[in-house]
Amino acid sequence: MFDKRPPCPGDPNDYVWVRSKEGPHWRRKRGRVTAAHLNGSYQESNDQTKIVSPAASRARKAVAPYLGGITAGRLNNRISTAFRKSLKEKGQLAFHYLKGIEMQREHPLDGLLKCDYRLSVTEKSITITIPVARGSVQALNKLVTD
Repeated sequence: MFDKRPPCPGDPNDYVWVRSKEGPHWRRKRGRVTAAHLNGSYQESNDQTKIVSPAASRARKAVAPYLGGITAGRLNNRISTAFRKSLKEKGQLAFHYLKGIEMQREHPLDGLLKCDYRLSVTEKSITITIPVARGSVQALNKLVTD
């Protein structure tokens, strides 16, 4: 079928063809007449994202060497959420908000280890100490023995 669009009502660079429930029509591109402004809540969220996202990315890169073979999924988002919560509650990023985040939700650390592990959080680092001995790790395949 042929496209039966009416001609653009103005400069084609300022308009976009949209299909809505009311039917297709030309709409002026947003921000072309007046600058688009964010409401207060959205602006605050946008400002927090500019702080939290790079920090979460750096944290993810710091643990990347230990994630070989792990399906981390949306780990970056889980870290970002924890950092966003710390920023909202404390006004700064704090590592202790990362406590309880699983690297791999399908296989939580508590389910894989048969021994206790220690987690220590300092101002600039997180340390996980795992005493490795025979039978410490649950063998889920033939690659893992002890």
